[in-house]
Amino acid sequence: MQPPTSPPAEHSASPLIVGGQQTLRAPLFRVLSDDQLKDLHWATLEVLERTGVYLEHEEAREILRGAGARVERERVYIPSFLVEKALRTAPSNVTIYRRTGEPLAYLGGNRVYFASSCESFWILDPATGERRRFTSADYRLTARVAEASPYIVSMGGGGHASDFPVEHRLKVSFKHCTTHSTKAIQISATDGHSLREVVEMATIVAGGQEELRARPFIIPRVEPSAPLCHVRGAVEMLLLTARLGLPVICYSMTAAGSTAPSTEAGALVISNADVLSGLVMHQLVRPGAPFIYGTMPGMLDMSATVWAYGSPDFFLLTAAATELCHHYNLPMFGTAGCGDAKEVDLQCATEVALSCLLAAQTGANLVHNVGLLDSAMMMSPAQIVLADEILGMVAHMVRGVEVSPQELQLGLIDEVGPRGEFLTADHTFSNFKRFWYPQVFERRRYDVVQKAGRQSLLDRLNARTIEISERVQVEPLPNEVARELEAREQTWRADASIPTGRG
Repeated sequence: MQPPTSPPAEHSASPLIVGGQQTLRAPLFRVLSDDQLKDLHWATLEVLERTGVYLEHEEAREILRGAGARVERERVYIPSFLVEKALRTAPSNVTIYRRTGEPLAYLGGNRVYFASSCESFWILDPATGERRRFTSADYRLTARVAEASPYIVSMGGGGHASDFPVEHRLKVSFKHCTTHSTKAIQISATDGHSLREVVEMATIVAGGQEELRARPFIIPRVEPSAPLCHVRGAVEMLLLTARLGLPVICYSMTAAGSTAPSTEAGALVISNADVLSGLVMHQLVRPGAPFIYGTMPGMLDMSATVWAYGSPDFFLLTAAATELCHHYNLPMFGTAGCGDAKEVDLQCATEVALSCLLAAQTGANLVHNVGLLDSAMMMSPAQIVLADEILGMVAHMVRGVEVSPQELQLGLIDEVGPRGEFLTADHTFSNFKRFWYPQVFERRRYDVVQKAGRQSLLDRLNARTIEISERVQVEPLPNEVARELEAREQTWRADASIPTGRG
């Protein structure tokens, strides 16, 4: 199979299905005017050229010096022409694939997809309702729930395997995620060495390095250290992905009041400067290498002392950052479907619904962190199921309304006439399923629900989560690949003196 040569058209009255996944196309909601976008861009260029960035990586500094940047020890001052050149060479669309080779998502334009999270420390167990440490056994549940969702195209397992030492956790996550899902996997490595270990395993799964490059199913994530700093490990990963031709997400997680000024515009400028300086390095190494722009400009809650995932300020700033990314014609890595709630409750549902709707309306392309609670400290598989229900509603709302002779149905209206009914019309029988019907939310009459045995929403979500994880069919890895990955896990277990087991 050859990779697609071009993405699909931007606007269509019907939804696009890619690799079995639902693509949302949004009527765009604007936060910033064109003039404001230009002001943010020019302010960012001024920061990069006048203030510069701190860069720990010597080779990257020399690459920038050779391209025309001014370098003073670890400080690099990036001229605007390098930014403009990088924006011209970076591709406007990035295609990601299933591990089985089929195209999964076309990231770019106003096409919207969602993704679950990578790295929480706790899990809200749907079987017991208890908060406990995330372990390697939980990947089977989180990955399979993500596999079943028609809206989630990538995931990272959802948490850190606390039963393994830190140096093995990323490899364990990849092994279990690729076993229990065919979808793209986000990779949150810490440096070039840890990323190479995962790339080596992904190469085995893909059938070779060129096969992995042509049909990438892993998406490494690189995070500058706001404000205006690129540490050695992050730069190693940025340069490695460029050289390998693999898509990379470069995202800055600024917090107004701590790592950025206590203003919305100031937070946006810091985030933008972090990512664009990363883009310059990336494109200097390999012009045209796939790059996904990502920012998470939020705020530090001074009373709770947390980075607020459920804040309307975060939703608003992420929407503004998405518009800035569209201004550059780059794929956008957004955030939604998460929050600060400590359980799947009314607060959780509100945070998930508002963030998902705004992300869809602004057209972020790959929207991650679905399933995270407690300011990203805890993963809830049941919250993924809740988000899937909400995303079904969002997809239905943002599709718009078609007005055409076929849709107006004037002939049918005339046929039925005044005081008639449409319930028994053939047209109704053929079309009633076009409307949205809940899978988890309750619509039945009160007396029917009472007679059937009333359950809380959380009970229904937990039951559905477990049921989904048991029934979903995941295409297995080839036997030789599965044996190789299993042998590697047993080596990691032996290295850490962990009892032999299977995921």
